[in-house]
Amino acid sequence: MLVCSGHASAEALGSVAVAGNCPDQELVKEALGRRELPAQAGGYALVVRGAPGSAEVSLANAAGELVAGRRLESDDCRALADAAALIVETYFVELKARTEAAGSVSEAPGESANDGQKQPPVTAPPTSAPPPPAPPAGVPRLVRPRAPSPPAATTPLGVLVALAGGLDWLPEHGAWSGLGEAVVGLSLPRSKLGLELYAVTGTPATIGNGSNRVSRLERRLALRVDRPFRAEPTLAPWLGAGVAVARLQALDLDSAPTPVRWSPTVEAGVTLSEPVAKAWALRAELGCRLLVIEESYRVSQATIGSGPRVGCDLLGGLSWSSGSP
Repeated sequence: MLVCSGHASAEALGSVAVAGNCPDQELVKEALGRRELPAQAGGYALVVRGAPGSAEVSLANAAGELVAGRRLESDDCRALADAAALIVETYFVELKARTEAAGSVSEAPGESANDGQKQPPVTAPPTSAPPPPAPPAGVPRLVRPRAPSPPAATTPLGVLVALAGGLDWLPEHGAWSGLGEAVVGLSLPRSKLGLELYAVTGTPATIGNGSNRVSRLERRLALRVDRPFRAEPTLAPWLGAGVAVARLQALDLDSAPTPVRWSPTVEAGVTLSEPVAKAWALRAELGCRLLVIEESYRVSQATIGSGPRVGCDLLGGLSWSSGSP
């Protein structure tokens, strides 16, 4: 007889393999921890393979045979994890019912009171298995079962495109300017890292005072690596490196040249994105950069000022990602 042993953790299963980020490993384990699983669950293996808007769930026994499989459709990662855990629990509920029904068959022979002849054994009709527990409200819709695929060796390749606008601040000079940003990103296979190439252009910022005022227009191109830490909203710290090009114009000198200066940059920051629709998200970004080469404003061999070493950006915008849940 199969006996359930209270609330079990995800370790009650022999193995739990999760491919993809929706649901992720933590959500699936958390959902399994809220279900009642028997001790025999240690011989079973669960595979959850996520894809945009859906997930495939398969449960195999110790012999590697598929015993339960479903495809789920939902944009809610937590609901997908809960539905996967419900499929596992339902299988063991039905297995227990079948085992109890088989054990209730009576094989004891009886004798007739009239002729003393041995009567054939009376067999009790098998009881039908109770229906599986009804799924709670909000559980994703179950669709036609299909043969499960083995978990992918790599995470799916995701493409991200984002546009943002905001402000740039140069702390040393107390100068502000407007910014526009365009981003193209990729998720890195075999890791949870993302790679983004971004271009930034600003509006002119006035630096200095008196006769030393300079209008500075900066443009940047950089590459950064980020590491998302939460599903919704997604919080992703990042590090980057690139190059900044600044056009300098003296405002208080007639016929002064307009030189162009460049510098390598080292950058760091954090991005926060909140899904608003399938594949779309609101995006906020805070970052700072260090210009490796400090600029000098020279006009006719005279230095009228020096440029910034540090700048910080605050941007907000919209992103689209093919890998979004």
